[in-house]
Amino acid sequence: MAAGAAEYGIRKMKVRSGFVSNSSSSSYIVALNGNLTKEGFLKALQLEPGSPLYNSYVDLFQYCMQTRYGAVMRNEEEFFAELDRNYGISKEDIQPDGDYFETKWPELLNLIRSGFQMFSALLSHNEDSTEMQYGSMIQAIEDTENIIVIQDY
Repeated sequence: MAAGAAEYGIRKMKVRSGFVSNSSSSSYIVALNGNLTKEGFLKALQLEPGSPLYNSYVDLFQYCMQTRYGAVMRNEEEFFAELDRNYGISKEDIQPDGDYFETKWPELLNLIRSGFQMFSALLSHNEDSTEMQYGSMIQAIEDTENIIVIQDY
């Protein structure tokens, strides 16, 4: 488990390359310590202009910000709006006596309260798809104190 993830109580899954399930898509949350901007994302990845991966991660970030299957969560209000919109989960549901307390949602709320901002993305596994390439790129991100990736939340 990466130091960044452990510090915030996030339990990590083992991530394997290639197809690991029968699902036709994977969901991701990328949590960034600080402002969720293209510049902040690239800084957290320690990518500088001219780096071989720089433009690819710029494209990934811009795609995830525009996808209709994703959401940006910069504060508690946006976090709970996303839970309600996509899952019908309320604030009460993730309290200690709530139905979803034993999920990752309380841990993600702690990240929001600690100053992280995050985006979610649902990416397809269709062969030769851009989304499949972006999913592989997200899986390659190493957790640090500045960026945390959660897959299949």
